Amino acid sequence: PRHPDLKVTYNWMPKERMAKVTVRQTQNVDDNVLLYQFPTKLRFTVNGATVDHEIEVREVESDFYVALDAQPSMVRFDPDYTVLADVTFDKSGKLIKAQIENQADMVGRLLACQLLADRKTHESVAMLEKALGEDTFYGVRVSAARSLAKHESDEAFKVLENNWKNQSDARVRLAVVETIVNRYSEHTPTLIDEILRVEKNPAIQAAAIKGLGRFHGDESRKQILKFLGADSFRNELAVAAVAAIRQQNDSSYAAPLLEVLKHREESFSSRDFGRGLESLAHVSQLRDDKDDVREFLATYVNHPKSPVRIAAFGALGTLGDPKSI
Repeated sequence: PRHPDLKVTYNWMPKERMAKVTVRQTQNVDDNVLLYQFPTKLRFTVNGATVDHEIEVREVESDFYVALDAQPSMVRFDPDYTVLADVTFDKSGKLIKAQIENQADMVGRLLACQLLADRKTHESVAMLEKALGEDTFYGVRVSAARSLAKHESDEAFKVLENNWKNQSDARVRLAVVETIVNRYSEHTPTLIDEILRVEKNPAIQAAAIKGLGRFHGDESRKQILKFLGADSFRNELAVAAVAAIRQQNDSSYAAPLLEVLKHREESFSSRDFGRGLESLAHVSQLRDDKDDVREFLATYVNHPKSPVRIAAFGALGTLGDPKSI
């Protein structure tokens, strides 16, 4: 049952010219979850050469001493990613910098990005910015973008804002856009407007549209209504507009949303149409006259597709007026 939780620490012993690596199992041990025993390895980079050292973890806390010719520039635990475990390996900035720049170790670069997410310093932002702009693997660039967002600083978000246009891989652009449009800032609506004007990928446009749900105002409303009626692959743009409408929770959206659901049902998947019904009920709760919404929702309680029926009943409950109940 379960899996090991491991806390790994490293120290260099200069007089002995030895690396000390301590592996501690931190999971709660009881009658169901015992101590784990497993083989893995430590990997050191010394003067540009790789030194692997096989180990076996058996105890609550195990110390491993490895003699090396010089202080290593990189230290990796389980470098081949063979142990199913949650591993915490806190390292110095110098070791992380070497790891995130090592193009021969993709997993190591991903793990370095994750470590930097919790180190909210200028040096961490600089390392993540370089990874976002230069790493050869899109997954590392995505991880760098998400780690920058976790910094929640003006410096980090400036890096993200300056990078979304420069990413040729749509997967990376999507990750960057998702982070910057979800930040509540007076500058964000202007940025969303720019993304919607420049970006051609509908999935990325949809992420920007969802971001509009955080911002009330005439311009946001105009954009949401525009995309509510837009045609796109899998109706992604309209679905995103529905999500933004639900987040704004403004009853003035009830009428246009009702019209779209009435006349464009076939363009939605069953799941997305059901979400549209639920969003319609959600924004209509505060209306004085709910008859048109209730009557529309009631037409779907015997729909042939069960996701739509379930959503219709849920929406009637959300609407909450006596006739709906």
